[in-house]
Amino acid sequence: MMELEHFVKSFILLFAILDSVGNVPVFHAFLESAPVEKRRKIIWESVVAATCVLIFFALLGSAMFSFLGIRLSDFYIASGIVLVAISLKYIIVGEEAEVRDEKFEEISVFPLATPLLAGPGSISTVIIISNPPYNVFTCIIVIILNAILAYLILLNGDRIMNSIGRTPSKLIAKIFNLIIVAFGIVMIRNGLEVFLDIR
Repeated sequence: MMELEHFVKSFILLFAILDSVGNVPVFHAFLESAPVEKRRKIIWESVVAATCVLIFFALLGSAMFSFLGIRLSDFYIASGIVLVAISLKYIIVGEEAEVRDEKFEEISVFPLATPLLAGPGSISTVIIISNPPYNVFTCIIVIILNAILAYLILLNGDRIMNSIGRTPSKLIAKIFNLIIVAFGIVMIRNGLEVFLDIR
């Protein structure tokens, strides 16, 4: 039962931070003029690239931190600050207008795969959920399942935009970002508890 609880929590956290639904308007803005086959290819490449980045950090992130002398509590605090800052930027300023006007020769890896999908928040999350009370196996399964879900959501981005409209999709994005802000605060609190040895 505890393993199932950890799996569900980690799945929901990564789903919220990947923010596939919230990224639909951004992907739509980049790809609306692209042919259907090209659009599918770019979405596939971006999801695969993001998945590889996240699995890499799930497997080696903790070892890299150990080598660099970074404690998990340090990363909790730093990641929480980053999550809160990025999410507040999305909520208050909005990111769509910022990325829409930029020109990229190849957009599947940057900015679609990273930082939109595999950004600081999702990288931080997979490193954390690859450690106790979670584990690496659960983390990788969660990454793959979220990648599949993200691909399906983004692939149907046009239908989503047409069915719910641009304003409701932006509202959903704001809600997910509020969840991420709350999670960032939890990460800061957990890191401080470990750092101050008050747990």
